[in-house]
Amino acid sequence: MNNIVKKLLLVGLLLNTFVFAGFGDALKKQKFLSPDEAFQTTAVLKGGVIETKISMADKIHIYEDSLHYRIIEPKRVELSVTKPKPHAFDGDKVYEKELIVNIPTKEVESQVAGDYTLEIEFQGCSDKGICYQPIKKTFHFKGTELGVFDKISQMIKEGNTAKIADILVHESSIFILLLFFVFGLLLALTPCIFPMIPILSSIIVSQQGGDEKPSVAKAFFTSLVYVLSMAATYTVVGLVAGLLGADIQTAMQNPWVLTIFAAMFVALAFSLFGYYEIGLPASWQSKISKASDEAQGKGILGTAIM
Repeated sequence: MNNIVKKLLLVGLLLNTFVFAGFGDALKKQKFLSPDEAFQTTAVLKGGVIETKISMADKIHIYEDSLHYRIIEPKRVELSVTKPKPHAFDGDKVYEKELIVNIPTKEVESQVAGDYTLEIEFQGCSDKGICYQPIKKTFHFKGTELGVFDKISQMIKEGNTAKIADILVHESSIFILLLFFVFGLLLALTPCIFPMIPILSSIIVSQQGGDEKPSVAKAFFTSLVYVLSMAATYTVVGLVAGLLGADIQTAMQNPWVLTIFAAMFVALAFSLFGYYEIGLPASWQSKISKASDEAQGKGILGTAIM
């Protein structure tokens, strides 16, 4: 009896060994591919086109709605690309085997300047029932080198303060001077500058005296002194504000400060509507007018004070 039991146990043990050995082989056969093995992604610049290719392993597919092409550096831009027609798989639109998408470099360079980084994002699954996490592949490309004025135009169009700060640190002195010259020309077109034109014109005419026509050189020099003096004044104010940093911003956001300024503008508005007049005493106006007339005739110093 004991021999029979021992034989049965031995047979059962052998059967278990064969069964589990076969199950282990099946598991090995069901081993899933890694993302890099399942999806081989490339992006190559050929002429005026970036050729992107995603090669998929056997029984691997990518969902059409998960496929995105974008620029992530120097700024984030979603690209509109022409994709091949997908086919249906379990109610979804998918790509299998190989996916090729061509991106014209003109489309990229019309939106970003200089070097850029292309990102391809997608998600795929295996027909065996496993889905991979969303995959992002990046590729760096050399862009067309822009000229000085193209850089300025691109920067103005983007309006990115961080980009402007980066340019001030890394660009050449000549480029920075040209940049501020262009900014100055743009500021000259703002309405705030228009009242300065008759003021400066009166200074130029008063310094010439009599009926003599002002010379171009002297008029230019007077204008230069006037503009540089004003620029120096605002530079000092800007430096003080910059050194104070967040303190001045916090102070200007104080409810009492905002209320005072709001009340001031309301009072000025009622004055403009003719309800009352706001003006300095006549004696003060006379002294200021006299000082202004004297300053206009004092050459460079008078122009700078004005």
